[in-house]
Amino acid sequence: MRRGRAVLVGLAALVVAGAGVVVAATREPASDVVAVGPTSTTPTSTIPSSTTSTVVGVTTTALPATTARPASPTTTARPATTTTAKPPAPTTTSTARPGVACTPAQVAVAITTDRPRYGPGQPVHATSTLRNKSSSACTYNGYTFSAAFLDAAGAPVFPVSTLVADSFADVLLQPGQVLSNNGDWDHRSAPAGVYTAKGTWVFAGFTYDVTTTLILS
Repeated sequence: MRRGRAVLVGLAALVVAGAGVVVAATREPASDVVAVGPTSTTPTSTIPSSTTSTVVGVTTTALPATTARPASPTTTARPATTTTAKPPAPTTTSTARPGVACTPAQVAVAITTDRPRYGPGQPVHATSTLRNKSSSACTYNGYTFSAAFLDAAGAPVFPVSTLVADSFADVLLQPGQVLSNNGDWDHRSAPAGVYTAKGTWVFAGFTYDVTTTLILS
């Protein structure tokens, strides 16, 4: 019994010794421990590298919008133009209504001689005209023209010459149209003096007398 207790005491001693060893192994000797105070750390300020950032001002000039120029017009050679002369426009002729005869308001009658004075041996030549002076056409159915030369007293000194222009149908006299007849006188036997040349028209139912004077020297 005593022997058993001794074994137990021995085991306990071994356990305690082991614990001491463990403690000794885990703790360093006091002489080896160096107390390190708080490190005086001088804060080092890291000076940033002096980087000069120069902002270069980029001047952006807005260029005016470039408008695309229209393509130059293509010059196409024009085909040769052939000018064809047009035929003259048809003339519009005013047509008189059937039965509308020329009236004195539409007719102008005149007589002239080829000179105002005649010497011996110079025959007298007279011309008488009838003209449509209106702006519309009218009709006539033939006419008669007579030429006479009268002395100062009004007596015929030369046989009267008469022209008869008959027609079987109405004839159209256009505006401005002229009818003309002549009368000649060989005055070799007539004394000097003042004479009259007379023309008489019987036209469209009316009679027209016209005169002019001349001198025989």
